[in-house]
Amino acid sequence: MVSAGTEFGFALRSDSTLWCWGFNGNGQLGTGNPGTQIPVQMGAEHTWIRVACGAVHTLAIKADGTLWGWGYNYSGQVGNSGLTQVNTPLQIGTDQDWVYIAAGLAHSAAIKSDGSLWMWGDNSYGQLGNGNTTNVSIPTEMGSVGLDAIPWTQVALGAGHTLALKSNGTLFSWGNNSQGQLGDSTQVDSTIPLQIGTSTWKNVSAGFVSSVGVKLDGTAWSWGFNANGQLGQGDLQPRLAPTQIGNGDTWDRLIAGSAFTYGLTLDNQLWSWGYNGQGQLGIGTQQQQTSPSPVANSFAPTSFGSPTLALSVGATNAAGTSLYGAHAIGIAVDAYSLCSVGANYQGQLGIGSTSPISSFECGIGDLSSLGSLEMNSFRIYPNPASTELNVQIEDGSYTAILRDLSGRILANIPLTAGTNTIDIHAFSPGNYLVEINGAVAKFVVE
Repeated sequence: MVSAGTEFGFALRSDSTLWCWGFNGNGQLGTGNPGTQIPVQMGAEHTWIRVACGAVHTLAIKADGTLWGWGYNYSGQVGNSGLTQVNTPLQIGTDQDWVYIAAGLAHSAAIKSDGSLWMWGDNSYGQLGNGNTTNVSIPTEMGSVGLDAIPWTQVALGAGHTLALKSNGTLFSWGNNSQGQLGDSTQVDSTIPLQIGTSTWKNVSAGFVSSVGVKLDGTAWSWGFNANGQLGQGDLQPRLAPTQIGNGDTWDRLIAGSAFTYGLTLDNQLWSWGYNGQGQLGIGTQQQQTSPSPVANSFAPTSFGSPTLALSVGATNAAGTSLYGAHAIGIAVDAYSLCSVGANYQGQLGIGSTSPISSFECGIGDLSSLGSLEMNSFRIYPNPASTELNVQIEDGSYTAILRDLSGRILANIPLTAGTNTIDIHAFSPGNYLVEINGAVAKFVVE
């Protein structure tokens, strides 16, 4: 998977290593070193399974279910109970049941394996959903007053608002609503979750002050601020409630940037619209688009349980004026290679320069790592696999621990020197983890 901050980016390789590039003036790369114009590995661990970039901070989850954070921390968004910048990964608490994370402008959210939603950081508009506007510097469970007990499954964060889905597909929103980004037909902020209609949603995404999502029927919807055409409605008029984009029903996922949006269809076709001053729409020009426009490159709709396409989330300067984050990164569907486009003044495209580009450049860094996986003295192949997974070890005896992405153990398989064949025919298609002697890698079941 990939994730993009305002001037930086992260990629999670299939061997569970984290790679980063771009600006690091606030510690958001977690390396403790200056920024970089090319991807570099953060640390030496092979244990990461999820990453999420905010405007200037980063969150991640390890295979053991622990939560980590680093970067700018002026509102407590790192979650370590302090307000001091964190330059290298710091474990947040001791819990080991985290499965989902999201990072916004200056607030953060995470979901545990029991479906509970936890939030922390900036709360100026009530975006933490706890009924007040007081900042919180450690993960705090969002109260359940007025809510049913149905588990939360997805959360998306904008500049000052929050969107979240429950396991039954119902949509809730809270926080800043100055531009109608909550979708409740008003422009009144809310410090508690508001249910938006009764529709069943597949996924949602929060832009700077706009919101988008796909319903279970494959239709695409948008609402909120629209001065740059980021709603894809063919005009620049705001919407205070979810409004359908066109009349198509083959959308898989919408992903909102600060003032622009990307959409993926079920057949892996990529579309974009909105602000394009830095070429971030990937259509070869810098011309703004108010309706979906096709992008030449296509990307895998999901990888490692999250969207592969990531967009910068935007930031604000000291005067509070919005500065559009303006780049996109993704993973090409053909070779799982890293691609990027748009603004590049801090090297956030990872292409070794600071020149912007308006068409996706792929093959960035040494990050295309499906096929066989090398884990020290272990080799795992084929990957993707269908019915059997081979593990080749040089010597000794070990145990292969197979897990799903939530960290739940599915099997413990003894291994001996040579080639070991693991039966995976009963595994559903998707992404899984294999741990051997402390090293963790991802494998894909087709």
